[in-house]
Amino acid sequence: MSFREIRQRDDLTSMSKAKAMAEKIQAERLKAARKTSGDSWNRQSQ
Repeated sequence: MSFREIRQRDDLTSMSKAKAMAEKIQAERLKAARKTSGDSWNRQSQ
């Protein structure tokens, strides 16, 4: 395995890690947005 191949592989793993992190953050934001919109909806319906 050449040095370049090793670097490419490392780039791929860090890229997939970053992608997983971004997806996690997006999911958290979505959950928070749902919660806040749900809270305001509950207030309106009362």
